[in-house]
Amino acid sequence: MSERYNQLGVSATKEEVHKAITQLPPSEIEGSFVRVAKHFSNPDAYMSLHTDTAGTKPILAYLMWKETGNLNVWQSISVDALVMNTDDLLCNGFSTKFAIVNNIARNKHRISGSVLEALIEGTMNFINQMKEHGVEIRHLGGETADVGDLIRTIDVGFSVYSEASKEEVIPTQPREGNVIVGLASFGMTTYETSYNSGIGSNGITLARHTLLNKQYAEKYPETVDDTLPFSLVYQGPYYLGSKVSCDLTVADVLLAPTRTYLPLMVQVLQKFRKKIDAIIHCTGGGQTKVFNFIKNKPLKVVKDSPFAPPIVFRLIQETGNISWKEMYQVFNMGWRLEIYTDGDTAQKIIEMASEFDISARVVGYVASSKQPQVIIRSPDNKWLYYE
Repeated sequence: MSERYNQLGVSATKEEVHKAITQLPPSEIEGSFVRVAKHFSNPDAYMSLHTDTAGTKPILAYLMWKETGNLNVWQSISVDALVMNTDDLLCNGFSTKFAIVNNIARNKHRISGSVLEALIEGTMNFINQMKEHGVEIRHLGGETADVGDLIRTIDVGFSVYSEASKEEVIPTQPREGNVIVGLASFGMTTYETSYNSGIGSNGITLARHTLLNKQYAEKYPETVDDTLPFSLVYQGPYYLGSKVSCDLTVADVLLAPTRTYLPLMVQVLQKFRKKIDAIIHCTGGGQTKVFNFIKNKPLKVVKDSPFAPPIVFRLIQETGNISWKEMYQVFNMGWRLEIYTDGDTAQKIIEMASEFDISARVVGYVASSKQPQVIIRSPDNKWLYYE
């Protein structure tokens, strides 16, 4: 259990959610990353419908907008919500054709129509950008609900549909002997226009309350869960404009859009689909996410060569004095997509990633074990165990 995260009312492992959904029918692909079903009319195809949101990241956009009047900050929130869906789906091989609808709930008294326009503009910009990389996304509308009794600011999400042939679908089945290619979440790819801190859309509640000054809770109480003890919220020394390096502010590192791996993965899947045993999107659960897919198997996933944590994660860990074990369970810590494959294919994928200016490396391996485990070497050279 992630201690600080849990105190803030969020769970990295989502035990209660997993318990509740046991009532649902299982995916028709064993151990799949997303729920997959047989296609309604094509017996040789599968389909998936996935829903996700930008989490609490819209609160950061809200704070920045209120402080500066800059509407452009909302455009990346659309990207966050979309990528959390598309990159989950690509883990099972759905990668080139998506149909989307938006799910937005707002407090109309606080969120203006201009914010909605900025969100839609961000969505369309992303759609046009992905089209250049062979990914077709069709926007089919959606729902924008004014529900001030439920929502203090705004919640931004999407539902995304995709389908693929049986040959294209990839099960999520890490195997003994696999090596793990980690694809960096930080830096600047050929399809990004500025440096990406790597933060993504997971752990934002912990990041926000660890780094930002309590002044924001006093000035914008609508951004705080009123069931939390006031002592837990906005405990940090920083303001959105505080410098964390010569070129970056706190706002820059916290609001960096969630990186999509679609442009690279379209090409990787075209060449190496049959060589891949699993793809893991390190979102909820961070670097322990893979445990969900080995928990009933005699396997251990060992991550003994991780990326050095990017500046945003070092800042959160140092400011909040958060244990490395919790950091790796909440955040991606520098790589948000993992590919489980053989050694030769791993090197070829790493070379392909470099063509997109995405840092990639073999971060670990899969081996046999008496009980399922995820083992990670932390920056202080200690071993962190998750069972």
